[in-house]
Amino acid sequence: QAVNVESQMRDPSSLLQWMRRMLGVRSGFHAFGRGRLTFLKPGNRKILAYVREYQDQVLLCVANLARSAQPVELDLKEFKGRVPLELMGLTPFPPIGELTYLLTLPAWGFYLFSLEADVPAPSWHEERPTPAELPLLVVPEGVRALLAEPTSEARPLRASMARRVREQLENDILPQLLAAQRWFAGKGAELASTSLLDEGEWSSPQGSWLLTIVRAGFKGDDAPHAYSLPLSIAWEDADHERVTSLLHCTVARVRQHAKVGILYDALWDDAFCWSLVLAIGSGSTQALTRATLSFSSTRAHSAHVPGSPPEIRHPAFEQSNSMVLFGDQLVLKAYRRLRRGINPEIEIGRFLTDQGRFTNIAALLGALEYRGTDDVPVALAVLHAFVPNQGSGWQYTIDYLGRAFE
Repeated sequence: QAVNVESQMRDPSSLLQWMRRMLGVRSGFHAFGRGRLTFLKPGNRKILAYVREYQDQVLLCVANLARSAQPVELDLKEFKGRVPLELMGLTPFPPIGELTYLLTLPAWGFYLFSLEADVPAPSWHEERPTPAELPLLVVPEGVRALLAEPTSEARPLRASMARRVREQLENDILPQLLAAQRWFAGKGAELASTSLLDEGEWSSPQGSWLLTIVRAGFKGDDAPHAYSLPLSIAWEDADHERVTSLLHCTVARVRQHAKVGILYDALWDDAFCWSLVLAIGSGSTQALTRATLSFSSTRAHSAHVPGSPPEIRHPAFEQSNSMVLFGDQLVLKAYRRLRRGINPEIEIGRFLTDQGRFTNIAALLGALEYRGTDDVPVALAVLHAFVPNQGSGWQYTIDYLGRAFE
C-alpha cells in the first residue's frame, strides 16, 4: 500500500524512475552487451573497472564494491584527449591526459562513462598543455632588438640575425601558435601567411615588454585578421621554476649568448598586467614603430585601484579575449582579435560611468587603445571594477535550459 505505481511515477527519484533511466541508458549503447571487454587493474582492489568497445562506442564502467567511499586511479592513457561523459546526467568530466585518472566513488557507488572525442571539456577546466617541442630563436641583445627590422645603420651581422629571427617568427612560429589558440577566430579558414604589422617596446618600473600586432592572411576571399600578442622573455638562470610554470604559454625557446630562456605571452606575466592597470590610470601615451598606444581612465579609476597589486589570477575561460582578475577588485580584459573603430563596450561604459553615473553595471575604469596615423582607435584592453557573481549569463542560461529539457 505504501509503494505503488502512481506514487512511483510522481516521484522523479523513485526506484521505478531510476530503473527507467537505467534501461534508457542501457538501450542507447550497444557496447554494453557487444564488442570487446577489457578489465582494468587499479591498485584499489575494492573497485571494479572495465572498458567496453563496439564500433565507435567506448564505454568506461567503474563500480565501488565497498560499503565506504573509495578513491581509484585508472590508467587510461590509451584514450588520451577523450572526455568522459557521465551517462546518467550527461555531465562532462575533465579530459583524459598522460597521468592516471582519479575518481572518488561513494559507498556502493558507480559511474557509467562514454569516452567521447568530440564533446567539449567542462567550462571550468583549465587546459594548459605544454608543447612537446619548441622552436629555438637566437636573439640579439635586448627585447626590442628581438624583432627589430634591420636598418642601414645596423652592423651586418646584427642585421642578418634580426632578419632571420623575424622571418622564423613570421613563417614558422606564428602560424602554429595562432592555430592553437582558443581566441583565434580563423579556425574554419586556411591560413595563408602571418606577419608583424607593428611592434614596439613598452617599459615601466616593473619591467620591459614587446607589444606586437600580428596580421593573419587567409586563402580565398576571407579578409585578413589582426591580433594583439604582447611578448616577454624569462631566463632560466634567473628563475627556473617560473620558466617551468610558463611553458603552457611559451612561443619559443630563446638563446642570447650564454643565456637560455623562453619567449612567452606577456598576458601571463603578473608584472605586465599590473603595469597596464597603473598605466591606464596615468593617461599616458607610448609610441610604437607605426602607431601610438593611448592609455585613458575614467574618474572611477582611483576609487577602485588599490595602492599595491592584489592577488592576480588568470581564469580558464579564455575565449575571444584574455581576462585577468585582480583579487575581488579589478577585471582586465585584453582583446585578442583587433577591430578598427570605436569600441561599444568602452564608449558606452565610459558614458555610463562618467556621465550617467549609472551604478548597475561594472564601472569602467579605463582602456588601452592603439591609434595609427589616421587616428582611428583600435581597442587593445579595457579595465572594469569587479562585480561579485555566480558565473556568466551564458552558462546560467545553458544550465537553465538543460534542467527544463531534462
